[in-house]
Amino acid sequence: ASIREGRAGEGVLIADHRIAGGLLFRRVVLCGAAEGLLPAGPGSDALVPDQAWAALRERGGLPYLEDVALRVERRRRDAARAAACGGSVVMTCPLYEGAGAHDRYPSPLAVEAARRRDPEVATATALRAHPATEWLARPPSPLAAQLAGPAIDSWEAGLRAAVLRVQDDAPAPPGDPLARPLAMLRGRRGATLSEWDGNLAALVAPDWMRVPPVVSPTRLESYGTCGFRFLLASLLGVRVPEEPPDDPTIDPITRGNLMHATLEDFFRERRAEGRPRVGEAWTPADEARAQEILTGHLDDARRRGRGGLPVFARQDERALRADLTEFLIADTELRRETGAVPERFEEPMSAEGPGGQRFHGYIDRIDRDPVTGALTILDYKTGRRPEDAADDSLGGGTRLQLPVYLLAAGGAPATAAYWYISARGGFTRTSYVSTPEADARFAATLTAVADGVAKGSFPAVPGEFDEFYGEFDNCRHCDFTRICARARGVDFSRKEADGGVRPWSGVGEAAT
Repeated sequence: ASIREGRAGEGVLIADHRIAGGLLFRRVVLCGAAEGLLPAGPGSDALVPDQAWAALRERGGLPYLEDVALRVERRRRDAARAAACGGSVVMTCPLYEGAGAHDRYPSPLAVEAARRRDPEVATATALRAHPATEWLARPPSPLAAQLAGPAIDSWEAGLRAAVLRVQDDAPAPPGDPLARPLAMLRGRRGATLSEWDGNLAALVAPDWMRVPPVVSPTRLESYGTCGFRFLLASLLGVRVPEEPPDDPTIDPITRGNLMHATLEDFFRERRAEGRPRVGEAWTPADEARAQEILTGHLDDARRRGRGGLPVFARQDERALRADLTEFLIADTELRRETGAVPERFEEPMSAEGPGGQRFHGYIDRIDRDPVTGALTILDYKTGRRPEDAADDSLGGGTRLQLPVYLLAAGGAPATAAYWYISARGGFTRTSYVSTPEADARFAATLTAVADGVAKGSFPAVPGEFDEFYGEFDNCRHCDFTRICARARGVDFSRKEADGGVRPWSGVGEAAT
């Protein structure tokens, strides 16, 4: 367009299709003849609403005003002129968006052109499903199209060479820049856990490849959930940059933080008043104060951009308030059942495990029976109760907080419990009591975690695929999901029985 070689009127013009109006070409290729792209949508004015432009035009206002209807019509005419300015016209249409997430459909112009060849093509759906003919080409894939015919540049020639190496399983020549990418692809597609997907067994006893000497129980749980996540977060110390949230609703982590902060403030205030006494029920005034505290935390979340869009977040706020009301009722029942009173909140915890490990963290709440001195240690959960949740269960190595909290009790009689404090969790509890059998299983689990880490077994474990969320269970709230292999589910199912995965899978076996 800016540097012309040869005489005027010769060569190839590559430009926006609107430039082609009024010109004549021997051959025309309209790229992206998809619905919504050719012609493009009307767009919007950044400053003035379309209704204002339409009103001005109806009143005979300024000339050359364009509202939505005029913009649509102008773009339709531009596209039609581009399709009529060549003796030979080819329209191309993608079948999917770039990531393959959504279908694409041919534009009305392409449907009209196809109907002139085949009157039975009545819709874009019919054209999309039409078999290949002399007038319709359907390459098996974009890659297949790039492998057909002569190579047009060095990049395409290199692509074809790489495909041949993969198909023939041929080694890359020395110095080939594709050597490492090919090794990665072959390693991830193989049946064994390789260095490309979490097997670091070949490293010779590096100092950092061990469980940290002081660790929180949730860090150990992350290894039982996904070895790769533990490797990145706990051993390599990878941190994800903070990004401005754009969730339309209040995200689960923020929702949990709101409830935890509200309950901590509420109980500290009541504790300063010497309340609640044994078996004392919460009053309507107590509920009003709890809701007032929640309102303050919600306002703070909105100021920090964590409150979601108002039209959606209002439903989340109503659910939080309903959960808070129901919690106060359930809390009265719990305290009457245990005879204990709330004593400490967000309590710092330090304990030593059976293998000499040091644990630190925070306990949401500790209640004490004033008569017997027995402790009830509570860990709030604001999500759904896991389907495999049961008393004394370690969740295959993914629920280790309760036995660690009992270690911090210092020998006092104690029971620890997860309390699912939401309607989704049913306000149910699962408890853990220290017994010789439970303690032995916990110790074996800690040993298995240390063994798996020391042997360099860090497989990426996505869990089951959730059709509703369109994501794997273990990946939905993981910071590292964007750098995992896209085929992680298929890859793990193929490698699950490999010896390189055995040290990691031993954690789940020891915990059951």
